[in-house]
Amino acid sequence: MYLGDAAIGLKPGSVKKLRVVALRYKPAEIGWGWADRTNRVYGAEALPITQYGASVMPIASPSGAFDVKVILGDVPVEADGSAHFTVPARTPVYFQLLDDRGRAVQTMRSWTTLQPGEIQSCVGCHENKNTTPLVQGASGTTAALRAAPRALTPFYGHERGFSYIREIQPILDRHCVRCHQVGGLNPRFPLTAERVRSPFPEGSKQGRYSKRWWLRPYLTLTDYDPTVTPVPYRTSTRWLKWIGRLSDPPLQPPYQYGAVVSPLFDLLVAGHGGRVALSAEELEKLAA
Repeated sequence: MYLGDAAIGLKPGSVKKLRVVALRYKPAEIGWGWADRTNRVYGAEALPITQYGASVMPIASPSGAFDVKVILGDVPVEADGSAHFTVPARTPVYFQLLDDRGRAVQTMRSWTTLQPGEIQSCVGCHENKNTTPLVQGASGTTAALRAAPRALTPFYGHERGFSYIREIQPILDRHCVRCHQVGGLNPRFPLTAERVRSPFPEGSKQGRYSKRWWLRPYLTLTDYDPTVTPVPYRTSTRWLKWIGRLSDPPLQPPYQYGAVVSPLFDLLVAGHGGRVALSAEELEKLAA
């Protein structure tokens, strides 16, 4: 996996695991949507989007992706960069390369799927499709292929859709809320689990017809400001850097997004000035 344009900059031995993530279908919104006559989401001439025959896919977050993500598990990466594993058939999956802290150093931005009994292989990440694996040692094959395919190791429990409310907010409740609340050391950066009916301004069309609940800490961490119209599209804040749902289509090199370049992760690993001590499981969930 150290070969190919998407692996440029990855040093041999730096990738410790390969994570497999599945995509689940998400139903389109029914009811009211908003668009002007050019099908832009925001505009002065807002009418029900159903009048245009267009559909609205509710996003999973104000700055994240559309699809529901399910972490199926991970497998170790051999010293030569190879991995050999099984995945569920007829399931859209993509892969992430993880470092020794469980942080994704590269993420596949498309997906693949296999039929029952199908075998699929690749040389690297966005490698030339006319290439074949380099001969490895006396056996002439990779370390991973010299053994049976591995089963995926589950991600801290049963297979499930990754949920901010279920996975992340409890970590903030245990370690962060005591300071990041009214009366705490930093009340201007609230992380309490306050439910917000709509992040849009009260009285706006988006606010009146919103069918989503948000948690205040998520909006705090993503620096989401709905008072600005149109809402600015972000892929980074002071603390986080992520691949957004409308991010640049060109191939991205390793170490560009996620916990591996987000200051929040390093702050928490270092103990936040002696204020917190997170477990390995908590750090890996935050990194995911």
